[in-house]
Amino acid sequence: MMSAAVAGDWSEPPFRRGASGFSRARTRFPRTPRFAVGDLGCTGVDVDTFKRTCRAPLNPGGWNRWLLWRTTRDEASALDVERSTYAVFGKWFELVEGPDKVSLPGNGTGKVDNLSIRIVPWDWSAPWRPIARREDCTPLPTIAGTGAIGVMVEFVFRGTSRDMPWPVHKAQVIGPWCPVNADWILARAYEPPADAAPKERTAREELTEGVSKVASALLPSPVSFAIAALAVLGVWTIGHAFRR
Repeated sequence: MMSAAVAGDWSEPPFRRGASGFSRARTRFPRTPRFAVGDLGCTGVDVDTFKRTCRAPLNPGGWNRWLLWRTTRDEASALDVERSTYAVFGKWFELVEGPDKVSLPGNGTGKVDNLSIRIVPWDWSAPWRPIARREDCTPLPTIAGTGAIGVMVEFVFRGTSRDMPWPVHKAQVIGPWCPVNADWILARAYEPPADAAPKERTAREELTEGVSKVASALLPSPVSFAIAALAVLGVWTIGHAFRR
């Protein structure tokens, strides 16, 4: 049975009966928006309300431990999963220090580094106490496709916030923060490791390391130098033989 409000949205006022078919069709659309403006890919969900009411805890300046669920509909390899984990963290945080200490700019808030990634079954039973679960969110975050894998991630959060909108990601241009049929969702947040977080590298240290990597890449390696020397010696030998 429809509520009075819904029935009123679908009823046609008497003064509209003589209007055109297009005008009559317009009156049948619900008067209340079904989705947040700008999130056309998440029909039926108020994304702003979801971000405001469903929050994931963060441990600023220390370790964090998350179990993510990732869709398997793209049949990604283990290497693809690892790479896409860094990419999706860039959707949630401002700066992500990826493999080989390379900093990747992101769209969120705060910096994360020291990521440790492990692929596990989606229904993996963790030995730690959960401090937040997706079941506490409304609407309930769900994964797109028919299968999912678990990605266990430990990382250090360098920001100051103690929570953030529940991490979800839908791989499309419009409405990426959609909890319904998403490609990535946070399934569980666990109590963080008790170990002290490593000291954050300074900007000077990061710049020095980057410059040294570029310099070493420009210098010839011992192997390439030896090959070049042999090539020069070979050309000289052939030229000397022809001159005889």
